[in-house]
Amino acid sequence: MKYVVVYPVSEEKLFKKGALPKGNHLANRLPFDIKIFFNLLPENKRLINERKTSYNINRANFYFIYVDFHNVKRAIELISMIGSDRVLMFGPGFTYYIDLLKKFASGIKGYAPSIIKKILSDIETNQVKKIYIARSKAIVYNTNLISEEVSFISTCTCSNEYKKTCSFHLFNSEKFFKRNVEEVIGEVLHKHSKRLYLIDDDVSAYPEEYKKLFYRLWPLNKEWVVNAGSKLFETNLIPLLSKAGVKLIVLNNSWMDKEIFSTGKKEQEHYIKYKKRDVKLLHKHKIISSLHLKFFNNHI
Repeated sequence: MKYVVVYPVSEEKLFKKGALPKGNHLANRLPFDIKIFFNLLPENKRLINERKTSYNINRANFYFIYVDFHNVKRAIELISMIGSDRVLMFGPGFTYYIDLLKKFASGIKGYAPSIIKKILSDIETNQVKKIYIARSKAIVYNTNLISEEVSFISTCTCSNEYKKTCSFHLFNSEKFFKRNVEEVIGEVLHKHSKRLYLIDDDVSAYPEEYKKLFYRLWPLNKEWVVNAGSKLFETNLIPLLSKAGVKLIVLNNSWMDKEIFSTGKKEQEHYIKYKKRDVKLLHKHKIISSLHLKFFNNHI
């Protein structure tokens, strides 16, 4: 049995032979959930990121299609090409749009890696169910399978407006999971990559906890990419993050107030000056910043 896991992208972002993948390095990285899912599959498998490669759609026995919020149309298109009897959908997009997508093929509601053994058994015996209900996200905690990602605190720190499109909140609601600092340090020591990604939602949400972590990470000589919100600039975390090797901070929606775009020119200019001050503070500590904004359109 050969398995293929597909990360679909919209038509304008599809890989084209002879052209560079569209989007920067961060945009082209696969979601952490799809990597864990892929690593739990048997050996005869392939992972396809449609941004980076083309593939022959008839060379596998079974397909797992990762559905996010931006690739629903492409996922439906792939199902029509492959055939619904050889497809199982998973990911936050399927969980959110389950009533629509279950008409096209089978799928997993919730965190798919937690029920992978049951799914593989049903595929082997040709008894795939229409809908699988998966358990909590934190059941699969071991990130040693993945070369670059590390997790410390797993929870949703989104404002109410964005919770509906947060994969953690979709899978776990208001749950909170925290690993032991010693466990995280042990994992980092076994990773070969120089640059690592702390995939936690927001390091400024629990500053005291992250101080404990980054004081221990400081001597390990790694480079880090972390996520943070507006509260970061109300803490004294930034100098420590810099010393511990943080090179890039990805700022979330809470840092950029979308209401500012409906105000007058003077208010906007003042707001921009204020935000430039934040960025300059990061630059002062030799950290660059990126902005990750969520835009949700319910019309698919």
